[in-house]
Amino acid sequence: MKTLSLLLCSLFCTQIVLATVSNCDNVDDPGRIYHNQSTDAIVKFCDAWQPAPISETLPPSGGSGGTVQFQWQYQRENSNWNDISIGEGQNEELNLGQSSIIQFLNNNGVSNNQTVSFRRGARRPDCTSYLYSNVVRYQVYPNDSDEVDVVQAGLFCNYPSDEHCLSIGSGNAHGVFEFMWRFSYDNENWIHTSTELPADYCYPSGTTAYISAGSRLIGSPCDYIFKPSLEVITYRTPELSLDIEPVSCAGENDGEILVSDISGNSSTLTDLYAYSIDNGQTWQSSPRFTGLPEGSYTVEVQTQHCNSYSTSTSLGASPSPELEEVEVEHESDCGANDGSITVSLTGGTGSFEYRLSTTSWQTSPAFNNLPTGNYDLYARNQDGSCETDLGQVFVQGPSAPTLSDVSSSPPSDCGISNGQIQIQASGGQGPLSYTIDDGNSWNNNAVFNSLPAGDYEAGVRNQDGSCALYQSVSLEAPTAPVIESVSTQDPSNCGSANGQISIQADGAGGSLQYTINGGANWSNQSSFNGLSAGFYDIQVRKSDGTCVVEYSSTVELSAPSSPEVTSIDVDQPSNCHVDDGGIRIYPTSAAWHYSIDGGNTWQEG
Repeated sequence: MKTLSLLLCSLFCTQIVLATVSNCDNVDDPGRIYHNQSTDAIVKFCDAWQPAPISETLPPSGGSGGTVQFQWQYQRENSNWNDISIGEGQNEELNLGQSSIIQFLNNNGVSNNQTVSFRRGARRPDCTSYLYSNVVRYQVYPNDSDEVDVVQAGLFCNYPSDEHCLSIGSGNAHGVFEFMWRFSYDNENWIHTSTELPADYCYPSGTTAYISAGSRLIGSPCDYIFKPSLEVITYRTPELSLDIEPVSCAGENDGEILVSDISGNSSTLTDLYAYSIDNGQTWQSSPRFTGLPEGSYTVEVQTQHCNSYSTSTSLGASPSPELEEVEVEHESDCGANDGSITVSLTGGTGSFEYRLSTTSWQTSPAFNNLPTGNYDLYARNQDGSCETDLGQVFVQGPSAPTLSDVSSSPPSDCGISNGQIQIQASGGQGPLSYTIDDGNSWNNNAVFNSLPAGDYEAGVRNQDGSCALYQSVSLEAPTAPVIESVSTQDPSNCGSANGQISIQADGAGGSLQYTINGGANWSNQSSFNGLSAGFYDIQVRKSDGTCVVEYSSTVELSAPSSPEVTSIDVDQPSNCHVDDGGIRIYPTSAAWHYSIDGGNTWQEG
């Protein structure tokens, strides 16, 4: 009975346990979590961590029986896991910046300057155990540095190699620090060279370098803490090069010496050199020496930290050209500009260049097409050195006469050649010659008579024909009047004197006089009345009596011809008181009228 009971109990109890276990279908995978700034398992902070949400990257999976429940835990360094037992610790995500979480952690002795790990548990509601996710570790690194100093000599003179290598440290013996070495040529702009330990750095010699070591805990996100930099000055032996500008000409003080160090020392070092050319009596910071005469010089260079160095040189000078001969061709005529100067030189260096006070430098010693005048003559060596004033040269020309005045008298009447031109001139060379026909003919008389009206080119020149000067002259005679027309009216009867002549003439703005009897009488009136039949010679002249102009033909005034009777026959009355007498007139023409009573009555035929 007892055995049966135990068996039943065993079966029953087993059924109960199986029933209990079968009600918990837990998650197979608790999922994954991550920090919102990193997907790494470790989030690094310098000195203290900053609270931020921790989210899931993969949700829980597997199992059944209701919504997944969560429980967040924290772990301080080398301690046990502890639940975040407030309600916010059962959320899907953990917001470390939430005030209730911060307060909970502070109450449990957790501060943000400690390294803390977090994980999330997941289970189904019917289950008692949590499956835990990956761990997110908030790793805090103190901002500490290694205490080992960089040990290195700081000055090297006459360094023999092109490259200088710095041995910059052996590191911390505890092996908990990592290192960063930095290098600079100016102690400002740094080159990070190595994070390995130990580290050497090689660079071109002949400069000033700065080296500094920084350290931090291995893996720390903190900045490296750098120790004060060490200045390392490496001098190559200076190799002096001289750029010589010789003295331009003997006696001048314009030579130059420019000193350069071509050894490879950087400008950081050479900018601090001092220079001397007088055996160290005076020094200057500039490597250029100017205003130097001919002579020998000892050039010295003093470095700031090491030795002084010297070399010797000398400055020469070019010889000056000297004048040997000047040939001058004078100007052939006034204004001809055909003078010339040709120079011959001796001395100097090589070929020469020449110029006048009015020209640029040229390689030809001849200057042509020169007008009369004084010229300053210069020469120099073709390399531009030794410009020499050779003195003044005068190009002469003929002495020009002075044409002071040309006086003239016009012809006194129209058509008269009694005009005159008189030329007044002085100076020049020799007896002067004169012309009034633009130089076609010349003579020694300055007065020209018997000239008609017209335009003349009066001139004067030297005896040899040079330096002719001209002036235009016009001789103007009175303007002759023009008879434009003559109108006439014949006498109206035989023996009558009532004819008329009217003259139309242009006097060119002046008053005229008129005549119809060939100049025997002149009148200021252009109409003549009371003229009998006859022939008239018409002329017009100016009121001053000049410029008489004749009409082209003689003018005739005609009157009716007087009748002529060849004979008269008379028949006496036949008896007293008988009117049978008659008179017969025989004229030369039948076209007449007749009267026998004194013209009281007239009849034809």
